[in-house]
Amino acid sequence: MLEIYHGDGKGKTTAGVGLCLRAAGAGFSVWFFQFMKDGTSAEIPMLSKIDGIHVVYSDVFFGFTKNMTQEQKQQMKEQYKKMLQKAEEIAKNSEKETLIVLDEVLHACNQKLLDQKVLRKFLAAYKDQIEIVLTGRNPSKDLMDLSDYISEVKKQKHPYDRGITARKGIEF
Repeated sequence: MLEIYHGDGKGKTTAGVGLCLRAAGAGFSVWFFQFMKDGTSAEIPMLSKIDGIHVVYSDVFFGFTKNMTQEQKQQMKEQYKKMLQKAEEIAKNSEKETLIVLDEVLHACNQKLLDQKVLRKFLAAYKDQIEIVLTGRNPSKDLMDLSDYISEVKKQKHPYDRGITARKGIEF
């Protein structure tokens, strides 16, 4: 099945991480792919320590897309394409219950760093065999139509609105 956690509120990645824990506890093979981040979020070392959970993130990261050169964007595109290919390989070869979380993949698509048509083809091919979660903002109508679950995380209030930046262990 395909799940989408989206919106402008805090908690999309947190929900994905929570599902990773639940699925690993039930004996699933769990894969957490992190897009648009550099692998230093506090959940990464903890997820990596849990039996049955595998973490994948790009070794190439240049920060905000608005500050990237075209060459840097191209390098990220290549990395993200490889990450999605790895997810497809895992899905194709899964022999037991499998969960794949594609964290912030919606943002990667919206920033044109991952081809949404390629993502959709992957989702359509495997969503009936394994559990797949997409997180981020502004999913396309096409992805929403394909999904089985959609959960919107809506911001009502956030410290960022008062100038408080992301805090380690809470927002990252």
